[in-house]
Amino acid sequence: MQKNIWTKQEVIELLEKQTPVLILDVRDEAKFRNGTLTSELAATKNVPYVHMLERDKPLR
Repeated sequence: MQKNIWTKQEVIELLEKQTPVLILDVRDEAKFRNGTLTSELAATKNVPYVHMLERDKPLR
């Protein structure tokens, strides 16, 4: 599995180049609903970090 970690500036550059990205937002659900990145090229998935710890399984 390839692991990519991007800085804010790198994400901006990817979107400017029209590169589709998937953003995994690990904040709690309330913070996610309060605001997240929006772009036609950036899909955003919310999986709170505490849920990942509870499952201890790969995300799908």
